Amino acid sequence: MALLRVEWLRLQNPRAAFTAGRPRLPGQEHPGLGMLRDVIALLILACERLALDGILFVPAHYHTAVQSRRSLRFLDPEVEGRFRALERALGHLPLTAATHAVEAGQVVDAATGQPFNWQPGPMVIPVSSVLRRRLEGEAYEAQAVREAAAHDLRVAAG
Repeated sequence: MALLRVEWLRLQNPRAAFTAGRPRLPGQEHPGLGMLRDVIALLILACERLALDGILFVPAHYHTAVQSRRSLRFLDPEVEGRFRALERALGHLPLTAATHAVEAGQVVDAATGQPFNWQPGPMVIPVSSVLRRRLEGEAYEAQAVREAAAHDLRVAAG
């Protein structure tokens, strides 16, 4: 498949300041612009025009993956499943607290007590029907569900 790979995209406002309502997230130098959906829409149009199957990027931080979740899925169903387990463990926390818990090593495997190590994989936005079928197919979903069930992650008291 032919994909548009986004290596680096910073959607931040250098004139804005962090506030209590919009605190700094890992990797940010300035507050975000809130334009992710708009930029994704433009990239989808570019893929359609160039007859590409989709858009690929690797999220550097948990919050980046969560904020992209409406449009993207992990290419590998095992990585998708681990991410679902992580979301399940962090679902009760605000995004800022959740991403800081991941960064601080406060998310642990309940069976071993070992900290969860954020190792992102490629996420994709399917544009073509071929890629969409791959990510929405029964085999992908079954493998993602098995992987999510295999991980019991918890937030340790910090």
